[in-house]
Amino acid sequence: MIEQMHERIITLETYIAEQDKTITELSDVMAEQWKTIETLSKRLDRMQRMLENLEVSDNAEVKSHGVMI
Repeated sequence: MIEQMHERIITLETYIAEQDKTITELSDVMAEQWKTIETLSKRLDRMQRMLENLEVSDNAEVKSHGVMI
């Protein structure tokens, strides 16, 4: 009876240790993905501003030549 209880405790401790390792690994992956998301978000913002600037300069150029679109 005591031996069975001891084995069960060891099994549960092993399971908990594996779960803890998995949680830590997932947390690390999420942190890396968040960094990637932040980087991509900043890039997208820059590209949107660049596109807006191009559109504004294109419109100004078209108006200065008197062309209607």
